[in-house]
Amino acid sequence: MDLTQDQSQPIVAGEPIGTGWRVAAWWAFALALVIASQVMTATSRDMVHTAMLAAGALFMLLMSALGVVFALFGAAAASGVGDRRFVVLLPVVANGGLLLWFIATIFGP
Repeated sequence: MDLTQDQSQPIVAGEPIGTGWRVAAWWAFALALVIASQVMTATSRDMVHTAMLAAGALFMLLMSALGVVFALFGAAAASGVGDRRFVVLLPVVANGGLLLWFIATIFGP
């Protein structure tokens, strides 16, 4: 069965494919950045506060990892329709960099 030019290419109207995933990735990045700044600047006063800082660090790691996953979904959706711009990969780089920076800062020497 032969396809005509109109049938072979999807018509995309509105936002580019994968925009919702990239927006979710940027929201996860912003939330993880705020949590990371609070965890990095706070000092523990007692055992409860130390436990809350540890929970905040774990939550930040979770948010940043979710941001990487959301950004990868957005990049995969965009590459499925041929969108190869750098803007598509920017949330992957931002969330991955934040995740690696936080791990290196917390668990490094």
